[in-house]
Amino acid sequence: HANYCSRNEDGDLLVTFIRQRRIVNTNDWSWVSPEYSGPPHEGYIEPHPVSGKKLLWVTTVPGLIIASDPDDQQILFSWTLSDYGIAPGWTRGLAILSHGMLVGTTGVRKSNHDYFRRWSTEDISRSYTGIHYIPFDTKGRSSSIEVFSDRPSKVFSILPVANE
Repeated sequence: HANYCSRNEDGDLLVTFIRQRRIVNTNDWSWVSPEYSGPPHEGYIEPHPVSGKKLLWVTTVPGLIIASDPDDQQILFSWTLSDYGIAPGWTRGLAILSHGMLVGTTGVRKSNHDYFRRWSTEDISRSYTGIHYIPFDTKGRSSSIEVFSDRPSKVFSILPVANE
């Protein structure tokens, strides 16, 4: 099923398909992404703040953030949440900042842990709903905050707001 839509520079509609693990341009149904190892969320084109190159940004359910070239589907950058000590969770929600990125996770619950296990072998006992910061500078510090810990909560997207 389609779970995210965005537009490229030409105005073509890009659709992220979670089960097919890919993103297509609906103008001609061509792939604009590689086939991902896990179900993708997001799927939008934004410049990489360090290189300036326009990339296709995606998160995958098990915690991989990928930036690829939308023209040749080559993966140029990738980050794994566990490499930053971030607890596993349904990974969705991504905002690219000038110095890093914000990534959302939703805690894995008993009702959905079997499905999550299809994509990840991480210890889900530490899972929680949170917003996480990952710097582009490899020497920078990542950080996390737990959100809505007193009730079941979910992160579906992170929307940047322009400073005015």
